[in-house]
Amino acid sequence: MIAKTTRTLLAAIGLASASGCAIAAEPAGAATATTSSLASGLDLRYVDPSVRPQDDFYRAVNGKWLDTFEMPVDKARYGSFDKLREDTELQLKAIVEEVAKSTDVAPGSEAQKIRDLYNSFMNEAKIEDEGIKPLAPLFARIDAAKDKGDIAALLASFNVRRIDAPFSPVVHQDNRDSSKYVVDLRQGGLGLPDRDYYLDDKFKDVRARYATHVEKMLRRLIGEDIELVLKLDEEVGNIRSDPTHIEQAIVNLAVNSRDAMPEGGKLTIETSEVDLNEEYAGRHIGVEAGRYVMLAVSDTGIGMDAATRARLFEPFFTTKEKGKGTGLGLSIVYGIVKQN
Repeated sequence: MIAKTTRTLLAAIGLASASGCAIAAEPAGAATATTSSLASGLDLRYVDPSVRPQDDFYRAVNGKWLDTFEMPVDKARYGSFDKLREDTELQLKAIVEEVAKSTDVAPGSEAQKIRDLYNSFMNEAKIEDEGIKPLAPLFARIDAAKDKGDIAALLASFNVRRIDAPFSPVVHQDNRDSSKYVVDLRQGGLGLPDRDYYLDDKFKDVRARYATHVEKMLRRLIGEDIELVLKLDEEVGNIRSDPTHIEQAIVNLAVNSRDAMPEGGKLTIETSEVDLNEEYAGRHIGVEAGRYVMLAVSDTGIGMDAATRARLFEPFFTTKEKGKGTGLGLSIVYGIVKQN
């Protein structure tokens, strides 16, 4: 398909972009023989000469690859950009490991910085011995934050260090005016490191402690006058969703419940598997009958009248006094549910 370096991408853009991202992979065993080469150009081994480009350009360029492809067991999709990224990572790894072994680098040089940084990451024994001691200055700064200004400065310093923060700024072109740049604040999320932590049984204890941590955070959010009840089915199935979206939905619903119980009450969060039948699907547009994972949030608050329920998910609609609410909480939850 495309050869192995980033420069190749530029050379082949006229070929690859026209045909889109190939949901294909190089046959097993081919990667080892080619990734060690830094040659640029086009890899013509998988071009299908039996197909005329003017008839089917995608098949002409990728035909042999598609016919011989075996999907990697750890991938749900695979294409030319995945191949480029993996090969580039292997090449960078070889370069860095070579530098890491060097002993004659000049002090203060880039080579010396790369060597020391890489070796510090690979020194697992020292990392384990140090524990969280290197983080003590950061924890002290967090404890010392007293006002909004301190928190803003703290989050900025986290982003400079590439530390996940509750909010992260992203600069990009304005969708409405490409001559300008705008800044977005995106939720950083507080999830576990990767999918294995959610699925692998060896992390079951970690998941239990994580659930306790989330419960502790929610209790601080809703206040001492509200009882938080968790009814979580440990045998519930997995879902395909963005963890950050689920977190945001739960937080928004919890805040909405808190505001509906000014004198205190009970907030219940539960998960279970449910079967939705044809009758239910017929009464809810867009729902197909079948087995689902249910996430339910309920409270003992004051409730809503018919007029309020009619505008429940309307953006910027709020029953709170001016300056107390944006009216976006439930509309965001609705959007998250529709997306997932």
